[in-house]
Amino acid sequence: MRNILFLTVLCVILAYILETDASPKRPPNKPTSPN
Repeated sequence: MRNILFLTVLCVILAYILETDASPKRPPNKPTSPN
């Protein structure tokens, strides 16, 4: 049961990070960004 909870939290955090990364509000100052 603990593994499922951990995986769920991990997925939520990952989705949140990806969503924040894809948002256009981020200033294009980083040279590491593909765009």
